[in-house]
Amino acid sequence: MDFFQKYFIEPIINLSGYNIVNTLSYILIYILVFYIFYKYLIKTKRVILDEYFFYNLMLSTYIVLTIRVCIDLMFCNRIIFFYTPILQFWILLFFLPTILLFRERKRLFYLYVFLSVVFTFLFLKGIPNYYILLLILLLIPIVYLIRKKRYYLLPIFSQLLDGLFGTIGLFLGFLPEHVIHRAIISSYGLLTGSIIFLSIKFLILILFIYVVRNSNLDEDMKDVLYFAVFYIGYLTGLRNSLIVSYYEV
Repeated sequence: MDFFQKYFIEPIINLSGYNIVNTLSYILIYILVFYIFYKYLIKTKRVILDEYFFYNLMLSTYIVLTIRVCIDLMFCNRIIFFYTPILQFWILLFFLPTILLFRERKRLFYLYVFLSVVFTFLFLKGIPNYYILLLILLLIPIVYLIRKKRYYLLPIFSQLLDGLFGTIGLFLGFLPEHVIHRAIISSYGLLTGSIIFLSIKFLILILFIYVVRNSNLDEDMKDVLYFAVFYIGYLTGLRNSLIVSYYEV
């Protein structure tokens, strides 16, 4: 119990970020969830990775994130149930039943758009207008790639979104949450450490895409792998961009 308290509960309560134990644990959980998703939903054709799947997931993620960002900005009272990995559970709980129950994906898309507007007004007070324009511009290439079904390029753009706003956040005084990032910065300083971390991250990402594209995996598995890496960057990048938008750069 002390082990679980030290490595999983206290980092959330103290906002101390990830450690090596919970990082590896969350990675294993993430891999397991996506394997189940692939085997029981994608392979059985109960869920299809089409453009509306991506649009609806991106919007449902935004809807749940408005509550988390409201907490981060101290507009709302702090609720530990909206921190990783429970945050991802709420997104999954909100998203999966709707895509399984709604046969008409386009109507579901309009519902998510409506809910996105409602949750923005409820939880994000006075969101800057320039941010909305900036986010639209940043999402255009992602939407383009989705429409063209070039899923293998999606991780690059989502990680760019994460890297851009994560780095801006560091220079605004936010501490990096990830244990490897913190270790590199502590050794090389904020600017040099961030450049080294992002360079390593993108080299690994390019290698990942190359290996998956040239592997013997079936196309469904390849798409799920691209989607999984895309989503990691999109989730954290969207959250960071929302938080940063309230600060003077």
